Amino acid sequence: MLKKRLTPLFLVLAMLSAMAAPAAAAEENVSEVDEAMSGPIAVGILTDDRGNEYEITGVPVENEYMMYGVTSQKETSVTYRFDVPALAAAGTSQTIDGPDSGYASHIWLKITYMEKNVENITTMYLLTGVSGNWTIEDPNVLVKSTNLVYGCSDVGTTQSSFPGHTVENGFDILTGYKKYVSAVGAIVGANLTLDYMMGARTWSFTMKNILVDNFVPPVKS
Repeated sequence: MLKKRLTPLFLVLAMLSAMAAPAAAAEENVSEVDEAMSGPIAVGILTDDRGNEYEITGVPVENEYMMYGVTSQKETSVTYRFDVPALAAAGTSQTIDGPDSGYASHIWLKITYMEKNVENITTMYLLTGVSGNWTIEDPNVLVKSTNLVYGCSDVGTTQSSFPGHTVENGFDILTGYKKYVSAVGAIVGANLTLDYMMGARTWSFTMKNILVDNFVPPVKS
């Protein structure tokens, strides 16, 4: 279901950082995949060439994790699917439910991260990978350009790909980040933007897969 938005979208992964933590070799691994899992809602914003914005709710479709026994570390991968309706088939910007009008595109956005607890008090995260792919369901629709932004930052640590870069369909990126960030005051996750041509009109869809968004910019003196 789409919901029209009247406010502008500001999807920026803020960046500022703290604290390193070593990764350890796995001793005991447990993995599980849960299809159609429940979880936090991820929201994408579809914007047309007239400035109208529509919310599209992401569906969490996969949650895979692996436990590392010695250090009590946990590696998790979470995937959201976003279903973009073919709104522009008749050259209109009216809100149309996907199942009734067909879909223009489906997009999957996945993040992989490490998680550990420090003294059973503070939860720390490290974003290790971002991947994604999409399908085109309407012959009148094509992807013109893409932009991926990801980050794992807090007030003392800046690890970010901002302002982003182009990715190909089926991308799979290792972040190379080394520093864990505290869940308190951090932002960890990824934003992916696809710019579409739908018929004669242009549309932009920005989706996010965000693990935590507790970042508070430092106060300037």
